Amino acid sequence: MKKQLLTLMALCTWQAALATTTLSTVTGTWYDENYNGSGFNMVEAPNGLFVYYYGYKGSGDGEAQWLLSKVMPGTIEKGKTYGVDMVSGFVGNGGSFMLKPITPNSGTENWGTLELTFDGCNTGTATLNGKDGQVTHQIKKLANVAGLSCQESTAITPALIKTTIPNELDAVYHSHFNRYIGYAAPNGKPIHIVAQNKISDEQMLRAYNILKHYLSDYPGSQYGADKSAVANAMANNNAILALLNGADDGSNPITSQVSGQPLYQNEIQVEGHSWYMNQDYAHRDAAFEEILHFVHDNGIGVDGVDGTPSAIGALPAYQADIRAAQKNALANHLWGIGSAAWIAELRAENSLSQEYLASVVDAYYGLWGAWTESSTHSMWGGYVGKTRADMKTDDPMGYALMENRFFHPYITYNARIDASLNGNFSLKFDQSKPYTHHSRYLKDVTLLGTNNNSVTVNELDNNITGNAGTNTVIFSGKSSEYKITKNNNQTIVADTVAGRDGTNTLTNIEKLQFADDGMASRQFGIFKVLEDNKTVEMDGDISTQTLGDFEQLQANYPHIKTINIKDCGGSLDDEANLKLSLKVHQSGINIHLMDNGEIASGGVDFFLAGIKRGGVDFFLAGIKRTRGTNTKIGVHAWGGDGDTATDYPVGHLYHLPYIKYYKSIGFSQKQAEDFYYFTINAASAESIHWMTAAEIKKYHIVTT
Repeated sequence: MKKQLLTLMALCTWQAALATTTLSTVTGTWYDENYNGSGFNMVEAPNGLFVYYYGYKGSGDGEAQWLLSKVMPGTIEKGKTYGVDMVSGFVGNGGSFMLKPITPNSGTENWGTLELTFDGCNTGTATLNGKDGQVTHQIKKLANVAGLSCQESTAITPALIKTTIPNELDAVYHSHFNRYIGYAAPNGKPIHIVAQNKISDEQMLRAYNILKHYLSDYPGSQYGADKSAVANAMANNNAILALLNGADDGSNPITSQVSGQPLYQNEIQVEGHSWYMNQDYAHRDAAFEEILHFVHDNGIGVDGVDGTPSAIGALPAYQADIRAAQKNALANHLWGIGSAAWIAELRAENSLSQEYLASVVDAYYGLWGAWTESSTHSMWGGYVGKTRADMKTDDPMGYALMENRFFHPYITYNARIDASLNGNFSLKFDQSKPYTHHSRYLKDVTLLGTNNNSVTVNELDNNITGNAGTNTVIFSGKSSEYKITKNNNQTIVADTVAGRDGTNTLTNIEKLQFADDGMASRQFGIFKVLEDNKTVEMDGDISTQTLGDFEQLQANYPHIKTINIKDCGGSLDDEANLKLSLKVHQSGINIHLMDNGEIASGGVDFFLAGIKRGGVDFFLAGIKRTRGTNTKIGVHAWGGDGDTATDYPVGHLYHLPYIKYYKSIGFSQKQAEDFYYFTINAASAESIHWMTAAEIKKYHIVTT
């Protein structure tokens, strides 16, 4: 149990560094649906995040309370808890939102603390603890600021790379290497990775990723279900992976001084980089081979040629299997073909099993599939297996080493697709794209940079994260064959055809492309996209699902300009309706009520969301809402749970979300209040009032 706990602690250590998820902005209004009349306004300024809290004191007598935070500098990370001091904004008998920096004479006093944790872009926890007691709010985002959209970004960050070399390493590493990553083994000791100055950060991170891949547990496998002993052995053996400038040609003067496993600059490919995409073998991807030697020599352990067990290895039984397969391959001319002198050299230094296993692993992960000098052999022609199918037939003992033994059947790390990529990166095998012999075994990828790139999925249940550009994910089947759902800022696309595209989790992806003319389904709940791909026809009532349908529509058709309403009798979910309407407004979409069309209740709110922002209209922030002939616009009071809007006095907090919404789409405070109170008094919740032409004009319902 202690060993398992140490393993878990170590995994948490390096995974936290590996997969930090940042939120691009949390600016906006947040609320707890269980606490009426209170909430948090969050504003990100150049020097950090400020939080304003408005609510009531814990005394229960209804006394209002305003609290202000001090600044919280830095980026906001998902799942991280932030603590900040809060001051009371009370001045006399009233509250004051301080518009200037807090000073000793500003009328504020220290109140307590706020702890904030964000679960994502739209949910989190806020705990206030101070003079008036402690309360924890489960907060949700109510509204964004126009033009600001929160996005999650999850990837390895350069913060993993340190610029200080540990003191325990030899002098050569201090004088000739400038960066360091320590991979934390479960025993708390590091496995060292050092890099010279010409190694890029992305090359260094990929080397780390490959090491992580080899040392990640493979549940249910014979030797890899718990790899902690292998990682611990590497750390105990002071294993060092040395990333060296240049090529493995003797030109680097410190090669002979390095005691660790060497891996050279010119043989470290990065997914998406031209070396990877072209696969011309002038810069062969040797990182998998050399890092495998690193793990094999220092962790798995290498026995003697005569079978003498390794004194430092953790998996002697697996090494015995490797040695047996190597002997069989050499005896039957499956490996080491035409390389008698090299084999003699390997035998003398007891490196036969390491080099044989490297040939097996390289072929298994498709690293020689693009090599054009042989259609059947790999590793410069010295091994009979070029693909997994070849291995299974031609070297079954070698293939057996890979099947449910220690190595995963796919590549487990999240590949960082180089910022230089400009086009498509395919995870699906495509004979016309040489790199896909290898990329077909990738599962998760993160696009870097700003280029408008696309990713083609495979069957491995991909996790795909977009970059700062406009990104498209490409699927094999027709749009009708997929189930698409939204989960906060992620899109889940599940293929209903077994064994084809799997279930894919997409983050920061703007477009989906399917086999039916590259376009997604045109029907999204009550919305239908017309043939120009810019106009939507809307027919039906707004429900809880409608917001998700519209977000899915926008993900597939990001250039929608106009929504034509045929009929919308109202809203079955006022909260969803207000969020949907605000989103339409912020998206710059015009609304048109079609000839003979009807809108009522929540449909009016949706209609009011339409805007036009283009040319002079954009400069003036002009609003455009139009209607055809013989149209009807109806309003009435809201109601539910035995009460109705008119049960509450003017200014009651139950009225405020609607008034706030009208203001957010351009109404003045007076216009918002006038129109809202007109609607709730015009007809009861069970009835409807059809607005007259004069009323439509008076309340600015249409703009032309």
